[in-house]
Amino acid sequence: MLKRLSIVALFTGSSHLTSLIALSVLATNVSEETIGNIGLVDSTIFLVMGILAFGLQLETVRELTKGGEWKTPYAKGQSARFSMSLLLCVLGLLLFLFSKKNEFLIFLASPLIALNGDFSLYGLGRAEKASLLSFIRVFLPSVAILICSFFFPASVLGVYTATTFASILLIGILASALLKVAYFHKPDFNFLVLYWKTKDMGVFSLSFIILTSGLIFFAKHFGYPADTLGFVYPVYKIYFILKGLQRIVTQSFINEIYQDAMALKLDKLCILFAVCLGIPTLVFPEFSITLLYGEGFSSNTINMSLLGCIALIATLRTTSETKLFLQHGDKQNARFYTLSMAITIGVIALLAHYSAPVLGILSALLIGEVLLLFFYVRELGGLSYLGPRWLFLLKSSTLLLPSVLLKISGLEENLLNITIGVMVTLLLILLFFKKVALIH
Repeated sequence: MLKRLSIVALFTGSSHLTSLIALSVLATNVSEETIGNIGLVDSTIFLVMGILAFGLQLETVRELTKGGEWKTPYAKGQSARFSMSLLLCVLGLLLFLFSKKNEFLIFLASPLIALNGDFSLYGLGRAEKASLLSFIRVFLPSVAILICSFFFPASVLGVYTATTFASILLIGILASALLKVAYFHKPDFNFLVLYWKTKDMGVFSLSFIILTSGLIFFAKHFGYPADTLGFVYPVYKIYFILKGLQRIVTQSFINEIYQDAMALKLDKLCILFAVCLGIPTLVFPEFSITLLYGEGFSSNTINMSLLGCIALIATLRTTSETKLFLQHGDKQNARFYTLSMAITIGVIALLAHYSAPVLGILSALLIGEVLLLFFYVRELGGLSYLGPRWLFLLKSSTLLLPSVLLKISGLEENLLNITIGVMVTLLLILLFFKKVALIH
């Protein structure tokens, strides 16, 4: 298991690191408006992914985890997804003609997204190969805009959009080759029946994607200007990476999460990560955001601190929805995420007009994560579920002490001193939290 998780972590970490480096360079070479529009493209693509996936993708993964013959249900699911993508093409074109907003043109690429079956690799226990494809999906656009920002900064948005769709096409073809199935699937005009059968899972899945990666799309349509989104998106991107890492952990051990001991161990592992993330977000927020994105973002420290709080709350229940999913608790997952999503989007809309919109998205996310924690703790056992995780969070929070002492000592906040603080924290993890850090 450790080998599997290490390989997955290597590919996933490398892809996200490349993405952060690219965004860091962009922050100094292009305008905040351009960064905001890149965030809008990302958010819209994930919204389309969520609509196409709905409950079909999760149902396919659940069937694959059972073993046995899987190619027939996979083919039926892909045919239904492709049919839905054709409907989204028409919808996107109509919305574009009506609103004249370019983001709706992204809906025209729905067939490329629908035909990509890389998600099935997780259900078949091939998480290493799936993470490699995920690495390619993120790496190619990141490198493309990294180069483009130096030589053709005015073309960054177009290059990012084009290379993102090219990478989706590439990994779709590669996934089909790895699965030894056809890439293209004929439309199934009864596709709405299949979607309806998985409506509970679908509502959950779509709500999850909107909460973790689709909020920029809604914020834009609530009146948040592109430059404000560009100011917030770099921090929101770190949240998206955190949720992606949580998803990778649960998908890599999806067959073991039904065991309470394994679920607790995975939650503890993610709590450790969130505590380590607290060093740049809670202890040194101003230095960290300036290091990542430049002086222009130095006033965004509140959002960094909000991100640190969100991470600590979110990791207390890393395996919760997957555990309910494996127990066929689709209605509960759907109800919890729908309520949280509705309130989160409502807060974003409210803060767009009555408060500082810069804080709107992260503040809403914090409220959403608190609600989800409450819902899942109540469903999965109350204090008997939360207690061990909360105590571990309190215990592991002592890992922040070296960095806090460094902060209050008066030493200059520079990369060397903060790196020393991080290395001391990692050493403490190996000394006192080794059983958690090394899953076996």
